[in-house]
Amino acid sequence: MATAMVASFLMVGSVMAYSDDTAYYPGKDVTLPAILERLYGAGNLTKVDDINDQIFVSTLNNPLTGIRAVAKYANYGHNVGYSYDSNGNGDYTDDIKMLFDLPNNDYLAGRLTSNFESTSSSFTQLNTTATNLVFFLDPYNSGSGAVSTVNAPMWSSLNSINSDGANHVVTYKITGNTGYAGNMIGNYVLAWEDNWGDNPVKVSDWDYNDVVMEIHDPAATVGTGTPEPATMILLGLGLAGLGILKRKANK
Repeated sequence: MATAMVASFLMVGSVMAYSDDTAYYPGKDVTLPAILERLYGAGNLTKVDDINDQIFVSTLNNPLTGIRAVAKYANYGHNVGYSYDSNGNGDYTDDIKMLFDLPNNDYLAGRLTSNFESTSSSFTQLNTTATNLVFFLDPYNSGSGAVSTVNAPMWSSLNSINSDGANHVVTYKITGNTGYAGNMIGNYVLAWEDNWGDNPVKVSDWDYNDVVMEIHDPAATVGTGTPEPATMILLGLGLAGLGILKRKANK
């Protein structure tokens, strides 16, 4: 798992410190780095490597328990859901469960009230004990909020099933709470991009500020299921302790 802090990604990769949504919010920085700083504190987050945030892995005793939206800066509305490989055929599109939706904005009337930023909302329960999950974001249009948009494909955390094969989510782990006592250490933060490169209306900005979600599972591992460093340290201490006990027993 990557150990670089959020601050390090501001100058590298496909996530740009830019958002065309800023024009609708004079005086407010709505780029992803600014959003994460306001919600969690950048120094409290560790970025997960992009190859390890596609299938979310937890343990049977500590399954993923809930999901909530903590920020949205997009014209589209969004249905939010998840899936697991219920029949074991490797197809995560078989059984997608939509949990809630985030209404779109009425840009025509200048109303952007469906955009928000808050960590005070409750988690929506994930009704499964499955240990491998893929998350989905399905953009939609309605009413005058459809201005300057076209129907967008549904995106997932698993790149291979996205219609463009691209990475539409970047992930961070909450690893601290300095200055942010409410941070739930061990949870994951997913930041989504709902646009795509060949959108005929708008070239994608790839700013990943469209929807930001938090996944509740303090004991989860991501992607490959590799134990967290802290887990490995505890395991090492346990083995060392067993060795000491064995030596004493042999005396």
